[in-house]
Amino acid sequence: MDELRSHFDNRFDSLGVEYSSLKEENIQLKKELASAIIHFSQDVEPEFFSWILHILAAGSIRSAATRLGIPQSTLAKKLKTYSQQGTRYKTLYDIIAIRKKAGRNNIERYNELFADHQPAPPERSFVEAILEGLEALSGNNWMSVRNELIELAKDEI
Repeated sequence: MDELRSHFDNRFDSLGVEYSSLKEENIQLKKELASAIIHFSQDVEPEFFSWILHILAAGSIRSAATRLGIPQSTLAKKLKTYSQQGTRYKTLYDIIAIRKKAGRNNIERYNELFADHQPAPPERSFVEAILEGLEALSGNNWMSVRNELIELAKDEI
């Protein structure tokens, strides 16, 4: 059992190191993205860029137009006109077009009545419980899952 615990401790420690490394990389990527957005925004008209940001924040041209106090048809027409002025404009306009095509999917909510009619899950074996715990590992929960798996292993012994 000590060998298993030692193995898990080593694996979880390496996960912690990997998580920290990914966290640092994520911070660096966010800085680079901010820099790229600033550079990108300098090559287009501030009005157009502002409208794009409003649309992305509001979720649609209609919502952005309402927030900006501009008729939707006017905003859509001006966006289309800007999009014909070059590659950067077209790229930003395409982001809006892609979002429009994707739409917003309705999310099905949890229904307790449905759950009442489902059979109880079968008992898990020790190995299945360990595998389930390992599959659930993420950078945010690795320490708590590690402790849970250790407790599970102790109970099995």
